[in-house]
Order: sequence, then structure tokens, then C-alpha cells
Amino acid sequence: MENAISKLEPRSVWHFFSRIAKVPRVSGNEAGIGDLLLEIAREHGLGSSRTPDGNIILTADATPGLQDHPRVFFQAHMDMVGVKEEGLSFDFSRDPISAVITEDGFVTAEGTTLGADDGIGMALALAALTAPELRHPPLAAVFTVSEETSMQGALALTPDDIPGSLGINIDSEDIGEICIGCAGGLALNIAYTPEISEVPRDFGTIAITVANGRGGHSGMEADRGSLNAATALLTLICSLANEDIKVNLSSLNSGTVRNAIPGSGQAEIALPEALINKALDSLEDISARITEKYRNADPDITITIDRAPNRNIMVSAQDTANIINLRGLNTGILERTPDGQPLTSCNLGRISFDGGKAEAFILGRFATEAGKEMLAARLKKTAADAGAVITFEERYSQWEPVYESPLCRIMAASYREITGEEPRSTVIHAGLECGLLRNLRPDLDIVSVGPNVFGAHTTEERVEISSVKTCYDWIVRALEKLSS
Repeated sequence: MENAISKLEPRSVWHFFSRIAKVPRVSGNEAGIGDLLLEIAREHGLGSSRTPDGNIILTADATPGLQDHPRVFFQAHMDMVGVKEEGLSFDFSRDPISAVITEDGFVTAEGTTLGADDGIGMALALAALTAPELRHPPLAAVFTVSEETSMQGALALTPDDIPGSLGINIDSEDIGEICIGCAGGLALNIAYTPEISEVPRDFGTIAITVANGRGGHSGMEADRGSLNAATALLTLICSLANEDIKVNLSSLNSGTVRNAIPGSGQAEIALPEALINKALDSLEDISARITEKYRNADPDITITIDRAPNRNIMVSAQDTANIINLRGLNTGILERTPDGQPLTSCNLGRISFDGGKAEAFILGRFATEAGKEMLAARLKKTAADAGAVITFEERYSQWEPVYESPLCRIMAASYREITGEEPRSTVIHAGLECGLLRNLRPDLDIVSVGPNVFGAHTTEERVEISSVKTCYDWIVRALEKLSS
């Protein structure tokens, strides 16, 4: 299938994407993909360098006669979100993505995220950098690490790393959209260390499993109404308190990364054997209410409640209550724009407890300074009220839109010429690195574009083949205009 994908059009784009898909590259494990980019640079005579934090910067000379034109650089991130189907034997640290072509015109992966976010962005940039027939000004590309988790790569860049005053970020997911602004982010890791004891002999254990949720991108799909499985598990356990049933958490695991809505998870609770049947009945009732609530937005959800063998440990009832209170970290959408678009939100992307400490990984998004401060205060209060501590905090700024910039006008005209359609300028409730780059170079004129990518951060991720060609043609036409 790899050969079939590499023969799609534009051939060069899919050739590079096939090579990229072979290299494991979840966030924090980008050394291999960096090596590949440097190898490609050597193959094609590009200038190349690797920054201390692992970012890769490539440069290409201008077509003769265009050396004095302003340099244009592409920007994409090297890492991907690793999510796999439950029960699939797949190791994101070593296994290549198995990409396939679907009958309805998409490339997707078998049982995992595809990594089109942002592997297709890298492939499009590489194709433009290496196209021998393309007439262009001086070009460059900045490929960053850890965009999906902390923006670490972009945050580590210096003004000297920004190779031009015109930038095309290729990390958007809707062909025909010219993104000119995005939300900022607040990433927090929160830890809680409970009192641990052995499970008494007269206790039993109940396992609660949430499965088959849609999940999704915590920014782009924040308003879709999907179930957050981590919050659902904590809500189910909390519901028992209303029945005066005190329980003790034995294990908890839901989600993989902070910027994806968890669609599955499992918790185990220990409680006196005499209360097991009452708890089972109560949990079944609440489970039915939850599945009914999400019947339209998340129709495939399943929640199962079963007896389970006792684990060796449990936490106290009070510590269990404190961990349950961390569900308040998943605020959902807190503020909206006047036309109803998400403005401020927070996602509980991962929570776990397995014998040591409980940990929660969250990502808040904001479009204003007031929203950022309100969100930070609310999250920190939720953690403090639960007796938890913040072990990691990182923020990245929002990208303030510049309407009708010269580059935006060129991109709009280019899209009209190749498609006959009018493009749309957008500001999105998701994180892009453009704002961080503009902080380093205030004169930077930058936009974000991309082909149609659906289901990012889920096992349903897929990229539309025809839109990849449209996106490449769009970029080529813009470079032609910038060469005139």
C-alpha cells in the first residue's frame, strides 16, 4: 500500500508523506523524523540545521534572478498525537504507521492516528522546497518539535531562527480556509498523592469501563458535544455519594494526551461487599442516563459496569473524593464570542492512578488576556480545593488576527484563480505556532492553510487526497505571485 500512496498526485507530496509515515514521531520522540528531514535536505542540496531543542530549519536558494525577493518560509510541526484502537498491539515509539487508501478518496491509518496532523504539512513543504520546475523566491522551512503537547519547539526558537518576513504555516485542516488567528494555550500537569491501604477482605471491586467515544481534537471539536470519558468516569463514581455509598478508588486510567478528548477509560472502585449490589444498580442507572444524554452527539458510547477481582490497594474515601473533584478541570466551553463561537475552554485530556499518585493533564484555550487569567485562576483553584499540586505549567500566546494582510490577499487571490471559489478567512479555537513566531518577529506576515483533515487526534483521522493536490497547487500559485 505504501507504493500505492507514493504514486498519488502530487507524486512528490505523497512520496515524502510515505517516508514520514515510516518514522515514529509522537511528541517527545522526534529525533528520528529530524534525522529524516536532514537526510532529505542532503539528497536535494538544501541548507539545513538542527537547533539545540531539535527543531529543523531548511533553506533553498531562489530561482536565478529572484535572489532579491523576500524569503518565504513554510512552517509545520514534526510530532503527532498517538492514539490507537483499544486492544491493538502497536507501539508508537517504534512501529511505523500503516497508511491505507480508502474507496472514498482518503488516506487513513489502520487502527491508529494517521499523523496527517502535521505530516502532510511537512510533505507539502518539502515538495515545494525540492520542486526543480518551480519558479520561486528564496525559500525556507521551520519544522518544530512537541507542538502537540507544549509548543516546546516554537517556544525555544529565537529571532535568528525565523528565516523570513513571509510565512506559510501548513497546519490547518480545511481546504479553502486562510487561518489568520488562533487561541492561546495553558498546559498544566496536576498531581495528587493519596493515602494508600490494602483492600479489606470484606470488600469487593467494581470495574467501570467507558468505550467507543468519538473523542477528538480538544480545540477544533470542543463544541461538538462529545463525551469526555475521563469526566464521565469521575462523575459515575461521584454519583454514588448521592446514594450514601462511600467508595475507594483502586485504579483509574483515561486518555492519552492533553489536547485530545478522551473517548475511553476504566476505573475500579473498592467498597464493602454489602454495598456492591446497591452500587451496581445505581451505576447502571446513571450510565443509562449518560448514554441517553449523548445519544446524538456520541452515539456509539458504551458504559459497562462489572464485578472485578480485588486489587491489592485502594485509596481512602476522602482521597477518592478529592480525586473525583478534579473533574472540574474539564470546564468545557466557558466563554463564547457574540456569534456563538468558542472563546475560552479547557479539556481534561488524561487522568490516571495506578498505585502511586493520581495525575491529570489538561489544556486550556483562550483568545483574550482576560480569558487566560480567568481560566488560570479557575483551574488553580480547582486543583487547590482538591489538595492537588501543579507540577508543570506552560503557556503560549494567542495569535491576534491581522485582517487583509498583503500575504492574506495573495493567498486569497491564488485560491480564487485555481478553484474559482472564494476562500474563507478564519480565526480558530485551536493552537497554532504562528502567534509565537510573530512574537519573535513582529513584522512577520503569516497565514495558515492546509488540506482537508478530518478526525485529527483520533483513530478516525484521514486526509482527503484531492484536497492535498488543491493545497499544493494553491501554494505553488502563491509562490508564483510572490516571484513576480
